[in-house]
Amino acid sequence: MVKSKHHKFLLIWTIGLAGLLGATTETYAQAGAKVISVKKREKTLHLGETYLNLKNPEQYASFSELNYPFSFLPPEEEVEVVPEATPEVVEAPVEKEPEIVLTDREVLEDVAANMNPTGTLERAGKTYLVFAKGQIPDGGSIKLNYKGKPYMIRITDVADTGYNLVLNDETIYKTLGGSGKGTIQRDEN
Repeated sequence: MVKSKHHKFLLIWTIGLAGLLGATTETYAQAGAKVISVKKREKTLHLGETYLNLKNPEQYASFSELNYPFSFLPPEEEVEVVPEATPEVVEAPVEKEPEIVLTDREVLEDVAANMNPTGTLERAGKTYLVFAKGQIPDGGSIKLNYKGKPYMIRITDVADTGYNLVLNDETIYKTLGGSGKGTIQRDEN
C-alpha cells in the first residue's frame, strides 16, 4: 500500500520511465536495421564526390542560376519594355442635324393632343382643371420640355366645356368630352 502522495508520484514516475525505456530499445533495434553498413556508406559518399567533382570550374558559376527544385514560385520571365505610343486623335466631322423650329401653334397642338384632363372643379370661387394626378388652377401654368426645348404653357378660361392653352401670343381652345361631363361643382355656402 502507498502511504503518501509523494510515494504515489514516485511509483507512477517509475512505471512511466520503465515503459519509456522499453519502447526506446525496440525503436533502436528497428532503426539499426534501416542504417546502411559502413562499406555501403563509403561507396555512396565516393559516388557523390565523383558526380560533384567537376573538371570545368566555370560550370560552378551556372549553379547560382539554377532554381531551387522545391520552390513553388513561377520562373521570372524577361519583360520587354515597349515605349508608349500616343495615338493620333482625329476629330470626325460632326454633322449637325438641322434644327427643327416649331411654331408656338404646333407646340400647343401637340401638347393639347396629349392632355387628358378628367374634368373641372370649382372651389371657393376658383375653377381648377383636374387630372388623374392633380389639379391646375385657372391661370396656372405647366412647365415641360418638348423635343428638347423648355416651354411654359398657361391654362386659362377653365369652364365646364373646355379651357385655353396659351404659349406666348398663341392660344388654342380645347373642349372637354361633352358639356360638363366629369365636372364637379360644389357650393361653399
